[in-house]
Amino acid sequence: MKLLYKITNRSLIILLIINFCICISQAGEISKPNFDLGDACILLYNIDTNTIVYKQNEHVKVEPASLVKTMTAIIDIENIKDIDNTFVTAKGYIFDELYGKNCSVAGIVRGEILTVRQLLQCMLIQSAAEASMMLADAVCPDDIPQFVDMMNEKAKKLGAKNTLFANTYGNHEDTKYYSYDKRIKHEPGQYTTAYDMFLITKYAMSLPHYMDIVSSVCQTISATNKRDSFEVYTTIDPMKKSSNYYYPPIKGIKTGTENFRAYVSSAKKDGLSYICCVLGAPYSDDKGRPIRGNKAFEYTIKLYEWAFNNFKIKTISQVDVPITEVKLKYVFNKDHLKLTTGKNIMTLVPNKTNLDDIKKFYYIPKEVCAPIKKGDLIGTVKFTLDGKIISEENVVSAETVSKNWFLYALDLIKKTFSFIVFKILVGAIIIFILIVIISRRFNKKRRRYKK
Repeated sequence: MKLLYKITNRSLIILLIINFCICISQAGEISKPNFDLGDACILLYNIDTNTIVYKQNEHVKVEPASLVKTMTAIIDIENIKDIDNTFVTAKGYIFDELYGKNCSVAGIVRGEILTVRQLLQCMLIQSAAEASMMLADAVCPDDIPQFVDMMNEKAKKLGAKNTLFANTYGNHEDTKYYSYDKRIKHEPGQYTTAYDMFLITKYAMSLPHYMDIVSSVCQTISATNKRDSFEVYTTIDPMKKSSNYYYPPIKGIKTGTENFRAYVSSAKKDGLSYICCVLGAPYSDDKGRPIRGNKAFEYTIKLYEWAFNNFKIKTISQVDVPITEVKLKYVFNKDHLKLTTGKNIMTLVPNKTNLDDIKKFYYIPKEVCAPIKKGDLIGTVKFTLDGKIISEENVVSAETVSKNWFLYALDLIKKTFSFIVFKILVGAIIIFILIVIISRRFNKKRRRYKK
């Protein structure tokens, strides 16, 4: 699409850029919950309307723990097309690296052979560390540091700028990271943020197999070359009917426990879908004593209940319903052009919100010139609620209009004539001033002569 106005073209582009930057910096939660969430790092996102509903410490760097395994899964799913017929052998060096570390495992033994799907199930459902390393070895044989490089490169591509992965399974202590440029060992440790994990998880949810696996409470792994069939069980209590945290709307996704607790999840209820990232929830109190229960689960369920009970989706603009108009030139019997968003715009708002509560701020030129086609870009509109941006959309022409060449020619003549008249007027003024100056000098000389 193209901007149709010439005189105000440059100024509108500047306005659009400024407005876009303002939208990025100001857009955020549309309300706040009325319960305590401590100092946890949180981001609650509505999938249906692309809206951040609530955020808290979302850019603070914290330990990812086993949330790392989501990125491990992304790299494998993207690089291995047939996960059911690709087999991986558990190599000895994997167990040597994991020896003595307090990692969650699935009981895989040296030399055991499993498919990539089975390993994904072990890793994502039961959070098995050895499965994560086998998956890395499947993509980068005998070179897991290279796989970690791929994880970090992918994180950057997804916009996760405050994330550093050091291994495939999430342990924070004694981790190793090698830069993909010089293979220089960095200090131990790895980190991420609630916002970055949201970006990574949202992408993972779009990949095949991922949601099917993380939504499983229990999965049977068929017999291998080393043992009979066995089962892996989810670490996600909100999906277990026997748990005090059982919450039916939740589907997946991944837990993490290190010095803090973390839980990234998705939930759907009453036609609304969310992603919730809770990182850095306390594992122990100020005196170092373990806290009873799981604060990451508690915060997550409270946030979902709050969101499902207090928000709804409202249509604020319809595809063919004009929302404003702009002055139009060069068309007979028509001096204004109707404008629309060109699509149905739905946004998430508090239940009590009426359409009159939503304000519109337009960034459009004072006038446009025919010819114009239906759907041509004219400007943007910003929808706000209680002073907060809830949506920003393009504004396009709702109709097609042709240029009347007679009116165009008439306007051109008028402008040209006005310009000529202006030049004549300026010239006349200059000539008048010169005449006055010359006349005064002549009169002075004449008076001197008489004397």
